[in-house]
Amino acid sequence: MPSLQARIAFCRAHYTTPDGQPWSLEGRQWILDEMWRPLDGWKLWPEDKSQLCGSCARLANTIVDDYHAPDKTRTKKHRDLGCAGLRSEPILIVISNLKRQAGKTFNAAAWALTTAVMGERESIALLAGSEDQVARLFAACYQRPIKADKKLSMLCRVMGPRVIIDKRGSDIEILPTTLTSIGDTRTAVIIDECREVPAQIGPALFATMLARGGWECPTRMRSHVRTHKGVEDIDAPAKCEVCGAATQPWFGKSMFLSSAGELKDSDDDWFFELKEHFAANPHPNVHVFSSCENLNPKSSQKVSRVLSEVFGAVDSTRTAAGVESGNEFLRKGQNFMSQADVKRCVNTLATNHERSERRCVGYLDTSDTIEKTSLNIFEEDEGCKSWERIVQVRLDVWIPAELPGHVVDVIDVEKHLRSILTRFCKRADRAGLEMFFIDTRGSKQWGEMQRRLSSDFPIARRWVSNKGESEDGWDYLYQRMMARPSPRITLQDNREQMREFSGSRWKVGQKDERPKVIDRDRRKIHRDITEGVAMCCYLADLQARRGNQLGLARLREMQISRSRVSAIDLIREHDNSNTTASRAKVAEFRDREKSGGRGRAGGQTFGGPESY
Repeated sequence: MPSLQARIAFCRAHYTTPDGQPWSLEGRQWILDEMWRPLDGWKLWPEDKSQLCGSCARLANTIVDDYHAPDKTRTKKHRDLGCAGLRSEPILIVISNLKRQAGKTFNAAAWALTTAVMGERESIALLAGSEDQVARLFAACYQRPIKADKKLSMLCRVMGPRVIIDKRGSDIEILPTTLTSIGDTRTAVIIDECREVPAQIGPALFATMLARGGWECPTRMRSHVRTHKGVEDIDAPAKCEVCGAATQPWFGKSMFLSSAGELKDSDDDWFFELKEHFAANPHPNVHVFSSCENLNPKSSQKVSRVLSEVFGAVDSTRTAAGVESGNEFLRKGQNFMSQADVKRCVNTLATNHERSERRCVGYLDTSDTIEKTSLNIFEEDEGCKSWERIVQVRLDVWIPAELPGHVVDVIDVEKHLRSILTRFCKRADRAGLEMFFIDTRGSKQWGEMQRRLSSDFPIARRWVSNKGESEDGWDYLYQRMMARPSPRITLQDNREQMREFSGSRWKVGQKDERPKVIDRDRRKIHRDITEGVAMCCYLADLQARRGNQLGLARLREMQISRSRVSAIDLIREHDNSNTTASRAKVAEFRDREKSGGRGRAGGQTFGGPESY
């Protein structure tokens, strides 16, 4: 099997794109980092996860080119630190879930072709969702570039569904999408558009590599050592007889490739389940790369935007548009909101404000590890009354995976909050924060931080959750985002925030339960930022009620009693009149109660924060 640098050099010299252009890595670094390097490299994996020093913990789960790289982590120095060190694990399965036209098929073919042409005795199988589909892929990504290049055409014979490299004893073969077509042993297998492939095909094709493997020189040059008797071969040379380098094991490799599709809640969802499971639960021999970004520099951003905006606006094509534009596996009708509707609310030019001259509400959602800590501040939009429109003027996110020790530092967050509160709190000459709450649930240290802050900033109150408030917040957020002709909320163009919106869906409960917004997959996506957005919508609604003469005493009474108050009664009390608008609102909520719609349901719990 050739080295990574040899592959790159060969493709630049001899491989061409479907439109006849030279192969290039420009703007496509993911090809190396997420496909070729995992296939050719090794994953550093802990010998014992409970015994790792700081340096080894940072290296764990990363990919290296040298099989012997972790040897230096298993020294006496590490053992004295209580560290068991790392080992090299072969990556046998690469899972790629990318948007259409990203180049996954084309560059998987480039890897396969260089493996067969530059290696020896390689047997590669290619399979896709249908025979017509795999035949088109074979013609575009294998047959065409072979005919277009003089050296490739001299080395390779294309015979029906096979590419044969006689000089190397290698071949590439396309297979029908049936179990009966799978039989010969392989050194590599590629399944394209896995979402259309039956579930039993994946394990069966992977099993064809069981009898392939051995030991080879790390230079991977053809004249150097490469055995074919398996990695358990006790007679395999420990060093290359040509250059003297320590040999390393080699294994068969597989690629499972697909763009997203509509979920069917059957065995046909196997690729989605495989991707989600190993993204949330890393495995030493599996590499997962999933992206909703346009990874192909040639991709038209305008066409992508029109796809989302046009087809996402129609009920019958909304799910399909979300699948194609966002590369998200979706169930029909279950996504919280289409990408087109979310993007309506986004101002791409919006940035964090250092202060605000208008009325604001804020919410800090806290977490130590795994989940994100997020600070949201929204202000009342210029020119509107009673919080009719709100704007996200502050979004700060702490992601544990990107921080030292993978832990959010409470002291750093507190310092940041003190700076923010100093600038956003109300003053005699301007408006500012009307409400600011910190969710300290589940952690003593966040509660201590809130108490320290409140001694200097009384506005920093502890959030006391009451049943139904999260659902209220999401309902208010949904109503603001779906308002016509223009949304009543403006969001920043933050990547993590957009990912959370894409990963949220409705869950319909029992007959008497109101719909809830949950994570599509709790193991991977957590509503940390968007929950804060929803709670700010809830706080803005509280402020609007105060402006509508509801009265502080009544709010306090409701919070203390935790009484269940009908949404219809609240509307009547808020408006304090029998106007046409009031009657319309009451009728709207009564209709939603009867239909079980996504709006606020009558009889919901109305609670509030600690100070109310």
